[in-house]
Amino acid sequence: MNVSIRNVLVASLALGLPSAAAMSQSSFTPLGDLPGRAFVSSASGVSSFDLAGGDVANLVVSGNAESGRGREAFRWTLAEGMLGLGDLGGAFFFSSAAGISADGTTIVGAASGPDGILAHRWREATGMISLGDLAGGSIQSEAGATNADGDVVVGASRSISGPLGDEAFAWTPGTGMTGLGRLAPGASTQATAVSADGSVAAGYGSADGEVRQPFRWTASSGLEPLPLPLGDVVSGEAQGMTPDGATIVGWVRTDAGQSAIRWTDAGLEVLQTGSAFGESRIFTRAVSEDGSIIVGWAQDGAELRAFIWTQADGMRPLQEVLEADFGLDLSGWTLTLALDATVHADTGRVAIVGAGLNPDGQTEAYIAVLDPAPPCAVDLDGDGDATVFDFLIFLNRFQDGNLGADFDGDGVLTIFDFLRYFDAFDIGCP
Repeated sequence: MNVSIRNVLVASLALGLPSAAAMSQSSFTPLGDLPGRAFVSSASGVSSFDLAGGDVANLVVSGNAESGRGREAFRWTLAEGMLGLGDLGGAFFFSSAAGISADGTTIVGAASGPDGILAHRWREATGMISLGDLAGGSIQSEAGATNADGDVVVGASRSISGPLGDEAFAWTPGTGMTGLGRLAPGASTQATAVSADGSVAAGYGSADGEVRQPFRWTASSGLEPLPLPLGDVVSGEAQGMTPDGATIVGWVRTDAGQSAIRWTDAGLEVLQTGSAFGESRIFTRAVSEDGSIIVGWAQDGAELRAFIWTQADGMRPLQEVLEADFGLDLSGWTLTLALDATVHADTGRVAIVGAGLNPDGQTEAYIAVLDPAPPCAVDLDGDGDATVFDFLIFLNRFQDGNLGADFDGDGVLTIFDFLRYFDAFDIGCP
C-alpha cells in the first residue's frame, strides 16, 4: 500500500467509520416483563423474517408474562416493547399466547371468558375475540397455532365429557370452529401446528392420557398417525411444521430414551442428540420456514437447556452457539427454552425466541439473532483475499461512475466511499 493510501486510511480511522468486522448484526435481546407482579416472561412465537425483510425492527414476538392482573399474553416489538393483550372478561384474569401468524398481525391462545377458558384470536384492530368451542362436553377450548395470515386457527376443544374429551379443531372466520376428529373412538386429539395456507395440520392424540400418538391432518385424508421409530414407544408429539406442510417436527420417547423427530415425505428421521446432551430428554418445539433450523429444549432432571439443530452441526446448546460461534456476551444468563425460529431466505439471518434465567435468576423472554458471517466486501475479484487487484477494480469502478464502488450505500460516489473501502481493505478477508 503506498503512502497516500495509508494517509487516507489513517483519516478514515480517525473518523471512526465502521469496519467490515463490525458489520455483523448478531444480537441477544432480553424482552423484559409486564409490570405489576413477579418478574416472569417467556416468548412463544416470532413472525417471519422473510415478511420482515430480514430486519429485526419489523419482527413481532408473542409470549406470556405475569402482569399486575395475572398471567397475560403479550406482544413485543423493538419499537414498542412488551404490551399486554388483556383477556376475554372472565371472573378471573388469564390469557396465554401459543402461536403467531407469519405476518405478525395475529396472536392466538386461550383466555378466561364469562363462560370458561376459551380459544382466542388477537388482532390490533379487534383486540382479543373468542373463537368459541365445539358442541358437547364442558365449555373449554384453546388455540395452538395459526396460519400465515391468521385466518386459520387450530387447537383443541372439549367436545365430549371426560378427561379425554378434547378434540382437535380448525377455525376460520367463515366456518367458525370445526372438529377434526379423533384417531380412535373416545381418544383425545390436539392440533399444535398448521401450514401457511391452513390446508395441513399436525398434533397428537391419546387413547389413555399417557401414550401420545403424533398425527397429520388434511381435509382429504383426515387424521393420519405419523410413523414411529422401532422400539417400545411410550409417547410422542408433533409440535412444529414448515409453511408448506412438508416437514413436521416433534419428539418421541421409546425404551431407549426421548429423541427429536423429523417427518418428511421421505419418512421418519431420528435426529441424533449428540454428546452435549447425554441422556437428556429432548423436547422439539419448532422448525424454521426452510426446515434448516430446529429448536427446542433438553431436560436432565430439573435442568433445562435450549438447543438448536442444523444439518451441518447437529444438535448443540443454543447458548454455546451464541457465545462461541457468534461472539455474543450472555454473562449471567442460562438459556432454558427455545420455542420458535425464523430464517431469512436471502441473508440466512436467524431469529430464535424463548426463555432463560437472567443474571438475577428470573425467568425472562429473549430474542436471539444469528447473523451469518458477511461476505468479504473488498474481495472484488472473488479469489477469497484482499489484494491490490481488488483495489484496482474498486478504483476503476469509481472512475467509471459504477455504483459497485458505492461502499457507504448513499447512492452516490464520494470520498467517503474511498474511506469505507480502505477501512475494510486494511482488515482484509477473514
